[in-house]
Amino acid sequence: MDDLDLDGLICAIVDLVEGRDPRLWKPWWRQHGEAAKALLPRMQYLRLRFEHVNGAAEVLRARGVSFEWSTHAAEVARLARYDESVTDEDGRLLPSFRARAYGGALAALDRGDPKAARAQLRTFVQREVELETLAGGRALGELVMDLEAEAETHGPVALRILAGVLAELPPGEWIDPALDHLEEALRGCEPWVRRLEGLGLYVSRVTFFSPSGWVVGTPARVDDALWMLDDCVYVHPSVEGWTLRLTVHGGPHWLSQATDANLESRVLDAMRADRRNPGPEWRLAAHDE
Repeated sequence: MDDLDLDGLICAIVDLVEGRDPRLWKPWWRQHGEAAKALLPRMQYLRLRFEHVNGAAEVLRARGVSFEWSTHAAEVARLARYDESVTDEDGRLLPSFRARAYGGALAALDRGDPKAARAQLRTFVQREVELETLAGGRALGELVMDLEAEAETHGPVALRILAGVLAELPPGEWIDPALDHLEEALRGCEPWVRRLEGLGLYVSRVTFFSPSGWVVGTPARVDDALWMLDDCVYVHPSVEGWTLRLTVHGGPHWLSQATDANLESRVLDAMRADRRNPGPEWRLAAHDE
């Protein structure tokens, strides 16, 4: 048991929630669980024991203790949802579990095969999620959280794959919260989005040409009720890095490739280009592109 008084325990809870304690739930609870049982009222102790870091936040609120919820706390909460049998002593997912998680999608990502990961994730969602129900929407929201955490290992590729899978599902209020969370998660993983927004440009996810696509443009007010985008460029990930698309209504579609390193400058150049003939770095899109 910790040699802690109640104030010390509360400080330890705040450190976990605010991310100063880098551990996950299992090692934190091994150290502090007995102190929590001895020092907290029974209902607060049970909330902490069974609701983990979410319960920790409720304990702090009940005691009037202010705190800032951290990204680390979100990761602790995500991993604490898993049964102890599939996590190691530090609370991280066992490799054997990752190998079969989400129909094998994580294992496919681990071996660098995003095409297989998408196929396996699509199959998993179709088999395991109750589509067009609130319960199914909540399950997809949890899936967004799980794959958001993969950004540390795989960058945004897991979320891009998930965006492609969710774009194939029936639309509606049941899935809207998961899609909103996914867009925010993708924004956090795609730093170029925030930088272009910092230049005053409008950047939003669209699925016209790709389930993981974006549109970038200069917002222009038509009247109080209507906005339009000037000089817009469509951007979506590709095997080579990024594909940029220019078009005018009823006119040809032009495609060009960009990399992570030059994406922002290529987008800005594209916004100034002649859309009927943007230059030698562009090619006409085929009918099925």
